[in-house]
Amino acid sequence: MQHALHVNRISRGNAQPARHVRSGLSRRPNGIKMTTKHLIAMAWMMGMFFSPEALFLHGKMAGLSGYGFVLPLGVGLVLHWMNGTGGGQGGFAITAPDAEIRLLKETWGPLAAAFLLLMARPVAAVCLATAVLVTSGFVFNEVFFYWFPNFGFAALVLGGLLIVNFIGPQVAAALQLMLTSIAIIGITGISIVGILAWSQAPHAPQQAVFVANGQSVGLALMAFVGYDMLRYTRHGLEQAQLTMVMKTAFIIGGIVFILWNSASLLWVTPSRLAATTIPHILAAKAMMGPAGRIVIGVVVIAGAGAAVNYLYQTVSRMMARMAHHGLLPAIFARSAARPLLAITGLTAATGLLMAAGFAGSDLLDVSLRAGLMLWLVFYALRQIAQSLRAKPDSVGRYPLHAARNKALRIIVIAAMITGAAMLVVTDDAPVILLKTMSTILALATFLAMVGLRFAKSFIVKPNMMPAKIKKGETP
Repeated sequence: MQHALHVNRISRGNAQPARHVRSGLSRRPNGIKMTTKHLIAMAWMMGMFFSPEALFLHGKMAGLSGYGFVLPLGVGLVLHWMNGTGGGQGGFAITAPDAEIRLLKETWGPLAAAFLLLMARPVAAVCLATAVLVTSGFVFNEVFFYWFPNFGFAALVLGGLLIVNFIGPQVAAALQLMLTSIAIIGITGISIVGILAWSQAPHAPQQAVFVANGQSVGLALMAFVGYDMLRYTRHGLEQAQLTMVMKTAFIIGGIVFILWNSASLLWVTPSRLAATTIPHILAAKAMMGPAGRIVIGVVVIAGAGAAVNYLYQTVSRMMARMAHHGLLPAIFARSAARPLLAITGLTAATGLLMAAGFAGSDLLDVSLRAGLMLWLVFYALRQIAQSLRAKPDSVGRYPLHAARNKALRIIVIAAMITGAAMLVVTDDAPVILLKTMSTILALATFLAMVGLRFAKSFIVKPNMMPAKIKKGETP
């Protein structure tokens, strides 16, 4: 039915017979264009998959579980898949940024919606950007040029990403595709080399224990946080296409990290992987020597750039859409296609943290962990909102589907909250972590109240939004 409607629309728009469209002669250019869109959307979605922080989390998970990491990794991916697709729920389109904002606003009101959207993402974006950029600076200094200051390199990357985002979303998307591809190819290549040389590895698979614990599941959940922000990119895809992109991205991510963690366990003991903050560097160096050190250095720098580029694009556009719905001052919505004010603010906050010496500090590390854990809690709260907004007529019409969706929502809610709680309990400093999370929640409450207060003083006019939005793109 959808195919027929699509054909009719094309035939009317081009004033050509429908049979000409059915012949497939005019589809090839669109097919190529959509393939590019698919790849770019996939690169956006996997923007945080290969950041230095994610590599650290996967290394720790492999160290804690041994070759049993496959179980928590698989559980984490399945839970995120269920969460990302809305558990098969109707009316919650992952392709539309407004769907999420409307859901929270209509369920709990403007103040709660603003609080929930601000309680994790901006903090995680600024802290993660600071941490991974400084990490990339240290790697660049240690691996490539000893004479180049590490903070100078981090500042250059930060400024370069700001310039790219100022130029436009198309350039940022092309950069994202390049950086993500480099990270995937690099880490996959090291993994294959390490596995093929298994006979020379010091740690045979049968010597490792197979363990799966709650902390490993929590680490797997936290390692893949952020994929849902794809809704705030200019992906240009419809719901079915975006669902396929999400499935493919999760499959690629799962395969890459199965290879990587398996190879790492061949060459580095689990106890050492769990104890170090640079498990990926140790593993790469053990597998390939100096060459592995160089390749993983490129992966770390590319992964850091992809994560920061992704967060700046998506968090800034989220703030623009929040302003459009009256949750932030209207000045943030003046250019939703290129939200330069929000991007500049995120960049300035990152630069201030680096200049103030927070990079590499315990405070930054605990703030980053707190932000990512609150992101898991946000997933649970969003699922609760979806449960409260379920349509009674759809429940009566499709009872089996409604029961399935309800069960999936309960599983996701319980898993996200349990995973976050497990990470708090097993943290090295749980009390400090809880205090930091409380501080972030208090700050989010204050910002939400201030944002709503000043939002009432402005009116979002139609000319504040982009004049032209192409079909299929999200403003």
